[in-house]
Amino acid sequence: MSTHHHCVVETTAPNLGLGMGRLQGGHARWLNARYGSEGHVFRHRFWSRRVYDNVHLFRACLYVVLNPVAAGLCDHPQEWPWCSYRGTAEGDPDAYAPGERRLLGMFGDTPGEARRAYTKLVGELAENLRASRVSDSKALWAAVEAEAPRGPKVPG
Repeated sequence: MSTHHHCVVETTAPNLGLGMGRLQGGHARWLNARYGSEGHVFRHRFWSRRVYDNVHLFRACLYVVLNPVAAGLCDHPQEWPWCSYRGTAEGDPDAYAPGERRLLGMFGDTPGEARRAYTKLVGELAENLRASRVSDSKALWAAVEAEAPRGPKVPG
């Protein structure tokens, strides 16, 4: 994933394009200055899809952390240095962002219970992805849908 990144973003205003432009443009300027390069860093303009319900949110969050595994860049999301998995699975619950709390709330009532269920599911999915050699985004989404049709506490 040297030409793009994945993230789940919640915004209270219709300004995602502006925010992504600042994020990606700022990163490109920094990277180009650091390495004496110029031009685009990311292959394409950002792409977005609205998340309408908790089931879709649950799957999208799993898709994002499992993407480097599907791409063959690591065996488990905890090995990918630019992944939020470690912070969610091992971070201080008092320091969680609202999105992490929302995601983990789908896994359990207490931080410990939620993190155990989250790490168990992500580990199982990562193992299944490695075994099945999923390598493109559509196949990864299909695998996430098949393996995680609903979160443990996600309302139907």
